[in-house]
Amino acid sequence: MGLGAVFFALIQNSIKGGYKTGITIATGVIASDILFISFALLGTSLFTEGDLSSRWVQLAAISFLLLLGGYTLFHAKKPIDKTAASAPISFGGMVYYFGKGFLLNALNPANFFAWAAISTYTTGEMGYSLNQNLLFFGCALCGIFFTESMIALGAHKIKNKLTDKFTMWMNRIVAMVYILVAVALIINLFR
Repeated sequence: MGLGAVFFALIQNSIKGGYKTGITIATGVIASDILFISFALLGTSLFTEGDLSSRWVQLAAISFLLLLGGYTLFHAKKPIDKTAASAPISFGGMVYYFGKGFLLNALNPANFFAWAAISTYTTGEMGYSLNQNLLFFGCALCGIFFTESMIALGAHKIKNKLTDKFTMWMNRIVAMVYILVAVALIINLFR
């Protein structure tokens, strides 16, 4: 995981809504990765490169990121709820944060290609059986989930030390990251 949209979403939402929201986003990311790994292990022939880099997938990703960026930018002035971690997340909130993590991860076609490349390497070069691949990818997913959960917990821990002004600027920066990733996708779309 790099410093992409998922990373910033984990930090922003964990500060704003508590570590439970970050962990719910991480769960959505892992669900998306499980889907990609399943496709990669079943055979990359299920999707061609053209399917995942089609204009429709790119337009969906651009739209999602622009909406998320715009919403975040215009709601950047809200102060942090310092009690959010103790409040349970509603079912609707869980669906929203899970979906946010799932879509942020799934709408990046590079994620599928990365898992497909790793699957090709472990199966071809390393000679892993299906069981060995399942163990390898299971451990990788556990590591990713653990790392993302620790990011969410760490962001939540520093929440009480943050001022509303800092949080407002952080939200603006996160919104700009979403918008800049969308702009990069637009540029890539018309190359």
